[in-house]
Amino acid sequence: MFEYLTNIYLETTDPRTPYTRLIATDVVFSVLLHTVTYVLVIFILKNTLNIFEKMNLFNLFFFLLIVMSLGFIARLCRSKCIMESIMKKNKNYALSLEKTKDLMNNAYFTWYFLS
Repeated sequence: MFEYLTNIYLETTDPRTPYTRLIATDVVFSVLLHTVTYVLVIFILKNTLNIFEKMNLFNLFFFLLIVMSLGFIARLCRSKCIMESIMKKNKNYALSLEKTKDLMNNAYFTWYFLS
């Protein structure tokens, strides 16, 4: 399962990936999986620790769906922009691709950003 999600992350942060990749079934499944997981964690906290008492989980679910979907688009756009910027400076495609992937991994390869 983690390899599956890691591959989605790597593909959706690769500047060579077309935006149409973001509407593939596995990416949509990843967004749904993470959204349900986050809402479930909030639900457990809400019922066990009496925090988030006034939070509407239904609204949270739809909010997270929107935020995560837009996040995938923004993350891929950022990757493409970084690649373009580095290419303008050094004109070396392989080096630009490597630097872009390094920058993206430094920014997004964290426990709270992996989706």
